[in-house]
Amino acid sequence: MAAVVSSFRDGCSCRVWAIDGWQTEAIAAAMNVSFQNWGTNYDQAQQLNRAQRLQAIDNLSATQTIAAQATIICGYFQNAVDPLPDHMWLIHGNFIYDTMPGWPLVRKPLPAGPAGRRSPGCVNGVYPHAKVVSIASLLTVYQQNVLNAAAFTLHHAGVALNPGTLAYMPP
Repeated sequence: MAAVVSSFRDGCSCRVWAIDGWQTEAIAAAMNVSFQNWGTNYDQAQQLNRAQRLQAIDNLSATQTIAAQATIICGYFQNAVDPLPDHMWLIHGNFIYDTMPGWPLVRKPLPAGPAGRRSPGCVNGVYPHAKVVSIASLLTVYQQNVLNAAAFTLHHAGVALNPGTLAYMPP
């Protein structure tokens, strides 16, 4: 069990979580390679806006989606011309789910107001409006499996979380 927890914490990037979810380190690594290849091969001449780029990235997931489980994927782009977002997170129900390597999956209540979507659980503060894009998506089976198994707690050893943020590590 400790190996799986360590594997998630060290190997699940925010991008992999937001696009595909978590099953194994090998699947996450393959997803991350697909993501990086898309960014490397992106042709600026395509002139896709950030929402279109985020949708193309979301389409990289080959994991089965759950039709009745609408979700929102958010991405923070440091620069408008960046092919890939610097950070990604998932909004499902009334919660933001976020992670990054070295962190657990964190869940925080979705704050009221439009700025709430721009404040994921692993980031202190609120990203600027013009740098965050969100798209409608569907929850994947891998994301649903993690959320179904989740037992979120207010404290997780070694991780400083924002108030109201809960941490979860898959078993």
